[in-house]
Amino acid sequence: MKSGRRPNFPVAFKAKVAALACEPGVSVSKLAREHDLNTNLLFRWRRDYRMGILCTPVDAAPTLLPVSVTEASEGPLVELPSPATRFGNAAPTTPIPSIIVVQIADVMIRVEGEVDVVRLRAVLSAVRG
Repeated sequence: MKSGRRPNFPVAFKAKVAALACEPGVSVSKLAREHDLNTNLLFRWRRDYRMGILCTPVDAAPTLLPVSVTEASEGPLVELPSPATRFGNAAPTTPIPSIIVVQIADVMIRVEGEVDVVRLRAVLSAVRG
């Protein structure tokens, strides 16, 4: 007989099954049955996984990437439109401390702290285009 308590699945398990549910052609209902899970629960885990909320703890050391330093170029790297031209006559916004996670294909962009909307749009436009 069941105890009436909800199971508390480890985050690593949730992330693993959610990643499987994100694979093309995978039936979420079938995957839920295979792991003895409620289908709606697995859909929620999949949504959280895609939003970056459901992440596995990092056990390994961070990967170091090569960096090269060059001389400063003339002008900015990305042209930033002024808020007045980009958003009509909207008043400038005060950045609010926050966390933003954007996933485009296999690329995840995580922005923490004060976010300037105009600069964020410029970064997203550069990534997308």
